[in-house]
Amino acid sequence: MIASILYLLDHPVPLFLALVVPLLLAAGLGIRWSLWLRERVDQETRSGLSTIHGAMLGLLGLMLGFTFAMALSRYDLRRQLVVEEADAIGTTWLRSALVPQPYRDSADKLLRAYVDARLEFYAAGLDPDRLRAALEKSAQLQMSLWREAISAARDQPTPITSIFIQSLNEMIDLDAKRIEALENRIPAAVWVVLTAVSLLASLITGSIYPRRMSAAVLILPIVLAAVMTLIADLDSSRGGLILISQQSMVRLQAELKEPLPVPPAP
Repeated sequence: MIASILYLLDHPVPLFLALVVPLLLAAGLGIRWSLWLRERVDQETRSGLSTIHGAMLGLLGLMLGFTFAMALSRYDLRRQLVVEEADAIGTTWLRSALVPQPYRDSADKLLRAYVDARLEFYAAGLDPDRLRAALEKSAQLQMSLWREAISAARDQPTPITSIFIQSLNEMIDLDAKRIEALENRIPAAVWVVLTAVSLLASLITGSIYPRRMSAAVLILPIVLAAVMTLIADLDSSRGGLILISQQSMVRLQAELKEPLPVPPAP
């Protein structure tokens, strides 16, 4: 059950269909229920049902707004972390020009490979094998870079080596933050409750309007399904139609193809 929900949340088209069909059925059932109500329930009771309907739509609007804000904040954080990670890698690469040989050339080569691994991690999408391979490669490159930094610090324990290690440490920390941000999703329980309230709202909407307005009543389920799909797409970390731009990392990859700007010897 949980796996099915997670699959739908990462695939907007199947999610929209999985939402709109039950919501339309609920609205249609509400229209049929309205016929039963007109025959068996007085006007005062139907007016009370309209009050419940208004409160239900207000609650649903509040929940949608709250969920949209959660998804948008997560999307903005992931986008910002891409820029920060690219900046951190670029700073580490520039500072690697200050460490002594042979650590300079080794760090240069490892950082180029690290940028490729980070882009591969994003390009892997929802493929678990490619994701695992990209993460393992990133971790191995981080350890190799850290070993080079330790060796450089032992051979030349200077403030220049220290600032290189500082930027390298920040780069590794941002990798962990980015992975955490990708895994931080809107809880499944929120989606279950939101779907249940949407079904109930669609049912009540169909039940309080005359049969001649049945076509207009069906608009609400379609709009609800579209909005919920948009929220899920914003919240999706690996798939969907709204993707996190990797242009900062792509530009960095192109920059690292240039020779390392080594300061002239004194």
